[in-house]
Amino acid sequence: MRFRDAALICGCLTLATASEARAWSEAGHKIIASIAFRQLTPAAQAKIAAVLRSHPRFAEDFARHMPTDIAADETAQNEWLFQQAAIWPDMARGLPEDLKRIYNHPTWHYIDIPSYLTDADRDAIQPTLTINMSFDVPATPAPEMNAIQTIRLARKTLAAGATDAAEAAVWFCWLLHDIGDIHQPLHSTAMFSTKLFPEGDKGGNSVPTQQGFNLHALWDEFVGDWATFAMARDRAVELAGREGMAGLRPDAADPLDETTWLDESRQLADTAVYTTELLGYLRVYATRSDTQQPLSPVRLSEEYLTTGVRVSTVRVAQAGFRLGAVLGAIAAP
Repeated sequence: MRFRDAALICGCLTLATASEARAWSEAGHKIIASIAFRQLTPAAQAKIAAVLRSHPRFAEDFARHMPTDIAADETAQNEWLFQQAAIWPDMARGLPEDLKRIYNHPTWHYIDIPSYLTDADRDAIQPTLTINMSFDVPATPAPEMNAIQTIRLARKTLAAGATDAAEAAVWFCWLLHDIGDIHQPLHSTAMFSTKLFPEGDKGGNSVPTQQGFNLHALWDEFVGDWATFAMARDRAVELAGREGMAGLRPDAADPLDETTWLDESRQLADTAVYTTELLGYLRVYATRSDTQQPLSPVRLSEEYLTTGVRVSTVRVAQAGFRLGAVLGAIAAP
């Protein structure tokens, strides 16, 4: 199978073997949102959608983009609002500078738990690290919060129900987005190397690949790149109903703990992202005398790509089911 075939598999979200960081592409976040939407009661769907309509950027970033063909269908409109809310924190990156200062929060999308290319790198770098790996929830939003802190503060704020509707709408956007983000393995870690990545590889953004712009972008798009509302909705229905996926739904006893989801992503980063294949390439490159030159793009194997699609598909389903459970608890009467 040539890579163009693998890319087609990724774009269609089908699996022959099924069973500046962004996490998941637009398609991935929309699919997660639609899976979550369909876990909720109609009353909960409508309740959250009503809050989203109070978003301070609703006219510009929501209403202006709503498809005309769903104008007469309130349920479809509500599901579309969930999808749009899930991508809104990424849309905020493109706002004018005065609005970016209010709404764009780059560090809220990820947490860089460090991995090290070698034990020597660990010994040299670990004592000097200053990155935010805290799980503590600040009393008020902080500019440098990580994804875990953001999810926890959003859940706490929305569960308390004390904030106004406009602020609540923004928090719902971050919750819809970041629960997806934390299920993408490269939003859980950064690779450090004294020669190649002394400040970390930015979740794979600093590792160019032949089959994608870089490692992070490749993993973002294993579930597809762009999708209309209907495409993402239909894929969510298909994926949630796929044989074996029902077992991913959280039960009533599931603690819905963000750190568990982070630990899963960290394990997948070790086993499916930074594989022996990729680490071997990086370690050889780190021994070169010209490591100040940019890395040459790595060509990843077909096995690597197939595993990436399989892992990403499962993570998108897990994120959708878990997001639905979190939203259901918040919107409960």
